[in-house]
Amino acid sequence: MNEIDSGGPAFAVKGDLGLYPGLSKREWYAGMALQGYLANPTSFGPPVHESDKYNPRLVADVSANFAYMLADAMIKAGKGEK
Repeated sequence: MNEIDSGGPAFAVKGDLGLYPGLSKREWYAGMALQGYLANPTSFGPPVHESDKYNPRLVADVSANFAYMLADAMIKAGKGEK
């Protein structure tokens, strides 16, 4: 089974009770990618069929999956992988 590389913690904080990992790099990158995409969804993005673009649940699912795809690419690129 292939485990998805989270990239490690994005904003780890050491507290009295130990390390609080917070968001993973993958979650952070996906959030940033989604924010950029939603700021101007016509600039780039996942393909959504014309008949489905008024189905908000489907558009949300496709957009979230697209954001995680970009996050995975960022982690891979950051490691120098092709």
